[in-house]
Amino acid sequence: MPARTLPTPTLASSSSPSSIASSSRLSSSPALQTPPSPNPTSFLQEIDVFMENIGRLVKALEDQHRERQFDIPRSSLDGGSRHNSNALGLLQTKNGGGSSDRDEVQVQDIEPRPTLDLSNFPHLSLIDSSIVLPMNPSTLVFAKGVADIGIGLILFAKPALLYQSAATKALSSLTGFYISNASAAPGFNHSIACLVASVGLGNLIAARSGPAVLPPIFGMTAAWSTLSLLTCVLAPKEWGVSGATLLMGGIVNFVFSAALYLVHPRVVRI
Repeated sequence: MPARTLPTPTLASSSSPSSIASSSRLSSSPALQTPPSPNPTSFLQEIDVFMENIGRLVKALEDQHRERQFDIPRSSLDGGSRHNSNALGLLQTKNGGGSSDRDEVQVQDIEPRPTLDLSNFPHLSLIDSSIVLPMNPSTLVFAKGVADIGIGLILFAKPALLYQSAATKALSSLTGFYISNASAAPGFNHSIACLVASVGLGNLIAARSGPAVLPPIFGMTAAWSTLSLLTCVLAPKEWGVSGATLLMGGIVNFVFSAALYLVHPRVVRI
């Protein structure tokens, strides 16, 4: 019996219409499409617009701060709790809608705030540059510091030069006060020398620290002279404290305090 041959199936050619249609559908799929390359020019333009807006904002804030840096709101002076909503202003940004449109930053007008009257704050008026002084107070304080250091060195090395000076003898003859003996209490003389030299050094430092330290210098020297003069006037003679040296020190400190007040009258305000 002869063998029976079966027909072999034939594969569809690659150029068949069905294969062409399927390949065209795959190529037109959105997932397989190549994404468009970004435009570097548009990105750089957006960066430029952003940086320009930042520059405008910074410039507006700097101008506002420069105009308001010396102004103090009245609410802070009166102790009120009302917040000043217009202190910093309102920034408004307007966008035209397109990516290439430039943003415009505008600063809303701010209501003027009352300025600070320095006459109500004496400690701030010391730095008022409009004051015309007959001389520099710091120069006077510096000279007093040098003199105090010199007196301290004299009391340390040879106190008799001060106790037996012509000025001390003249005061003793006019008032009847005794003249201190330099050799009676050398330890006391040394302590006074350290005190006076320390005060002189403080005056030298204060002379280089500006006008804000003038009131303490004036107050200390005025108190020193007042206590010395009151002791010489009111202390009984039996106490033995009203000496010609104490009187001379009180007069010197009184003269310095008066001179400091004359060149800068605001030092008496606290």
